Amino acid sequence: MRTPCLARVLVLALAATPAWPQAGEPEPCDPAPDERPVGDARPGGDGEVFALESPLASVDAQIARFSWTAKDLAKDPTGGKIAIADERFLLVVPPGAAPPAEDPWGLVVWIDPGDRFDLPPDWRTVLAARRLVAVGAFGAGNDRYVWRRVALALHAAHNVRQRFAIDPDRVYVAGYSGGGRVASRIGLQYPDVFTGGVYLCGADYYRTVPIAGKPGTRWPARMPAPKGALAERGRSHSRHVLVTGEHDDNRAPMLARYEHGWKADGFRYAHYLELPGHGHECPDGTTFDRALALVDAPVFVDEARARRALERARARVADEFVAGLDLLRAVGRDYAATAAGKEAAAEVERLEGK
Repeated sequence: MRTPCLARVLVLALAATPAWPQAGEPEPCDPAPDERPVGDARPGGDGEVFALESPLASVDAQIARFSWTAKDLAKDPTGGKIAIADERFLLVVPPGAAPPAEDPWGLVVWIDPGDRFDLPPDWRTVLAARRLVAVGAFGAGNDRYVWRRVALALHAAHNVRQRFAIDPDRVYVAGYSGGGRVASRIGLQYPDVFTGGVYLCGADYYRTVPIAGKPGTRWPARMPAPKGALAERGRSHSRHVLVTGEHDDNRAPMLARYEHGWKADGFRYAHYLELPGHGHECPDGTTFDRALALVDAPVFVDEARARRALERARARVADEFVAGLDLLRAVGRDYAATAAGKEAAAEVERLEGK
């Protein structure tokens, strides 16, 4: 049984996945075979309002990445265009003052399978501990066209990065079920925006991959392959974590896409987590934290980066002891595998013993 990932205002019933069009053709994610978006599902009312538009979210820019055509976009009454001021977003910010430019937060852009959603309390605790802002568009669920969901994710990332000091090495995209599938497409096609992704109970790939136990059959490609430098950047630098349950209906295609896609194609930082006994359900905060630790890990083993963070923390201790001590604790925790992280932990122990 599929259980909802997040506490939603509206409950979305997910239909079985139909036969999909050829790779690159846009379509709503997980509709019944004869369903297409009808009317305007934008919720209005509550939510964060953004004013800026990401240039990468324009119709022409999306066509360049996904090989969609004007004819494809004509299926959408809006022609793929979005009036950003009419959209609403959930924005979750870590408690406390906004960070200075030299000590930025990270960012998670969330894509939900439903139009209305919230983040569970234990996820919010994880985000705060990891100093991550979270943002997600309302009205961008599974019955929306994929290009709309892509555009809203790009707009969300662009606006948050303009509003807060955000670490460009810690900008992630994440989603659940149909939202995970769209998040994986974004993570693969936009390594210049998103340095990693967490795909929960749903992930797509740009090549067909074999179906285990069924010779001659293959899981289909859901998107065109990234091109040129973007493809190389994704393989060498992007971090991807696929999370599914032992009894999840999406387990088989996710495992196949990990083994014969990400892993076979040489993605340096790709991971697969399978939760024993779980079905199609969103994981708890502990598993969410584990997945975020994997996308964060390459950042926090960089000795030069750790050294810079340590020096910033030491300077803060000199100016503002309590705040500086908190920064030293964070350096010791986040960069625990580095020499600078070990120095920070030792300094915390020494200062707390005074």
